[in-house]
This record gives sequence, C-alpha cells and structure tokens, in this order.
Amino acid sequence: MLHRRRVLVVDDNPDIVETFASILTLLGHEVRVASDGGSAVDIATAFTPDVIFLDIGLPVLDGISVCRTIRQQVGTAVQIYAVTGYGDDAVRAAAHEAGFNGYFVKPVSPLEVLEQLELAQV
Repeated sequence: MLHRRRVLVVDDNPDIVETFASILTLLGHEVRVASDGGSAVDIATAFTPDVIFLDIGLPVLDGISVCRTIRQQVGTAVQIYAVTGYGDDAVRAAAHEAGFNGYFVKPVSPLEVLEQLELAQV
C-alpha cells in the first residue's frame, strides 16, 4: 500500500504531466503540476512537496537549475527525481551534483515511478 505523498510533477510535455498526475491522484496522492522551470520553483516553494519528479529539459529554467534553487529554498527534505530524455554521463553527473536523489531516463514506466515514490524517505 502506498503512503500518501505531496507530489510535484514537472514536465513541458502535457501528455507526460497528465498521465503522471492522473495516476498519482487516483492513488490518493496530492499532486501539483508545472510545465516550466520558473513555475516549478514557485509551486515547490508554496506547496512544499514530499517528492518532485522533474524533467531536465524545461523552458524558462532547466531542471538542473530548478533542483539547485529548490535545494537552496526548501532544503533537502524533499526527494527530487530526474525524469528526462537525457541519459548521458555528463548530465547525470550534473544532476547528482545539483542534488537530485535519483535519475530516470524516458520513457519511464509509471510502475517505476510508483515504486520510487513508495521507497522515498519522506
């Protein structure tokens, strides 16, 4: 059984956001969404999510910068997972250095996300 979490889903692809948000909401999680990096920071600050699933290739502010900003403003209590099309080692290293807790390369199965959500230490 899943623990109820406050989740922020950030992606500029509306199909991905809608799919993730719908599944998470149906499972009882409180979900907010953002489609760009600037909105993601604003929502994360106001909503204080337990977990963030964050794309790296975003308009306005890329996911690496979003993660750094959220870490500075919200701290380390929130678990942040990259869900991105970038799978190369340089981006993975930058994500790790920025403070991501985990890294998924698209396409990602909703089951993988749900498993990680259940394992999140929040």
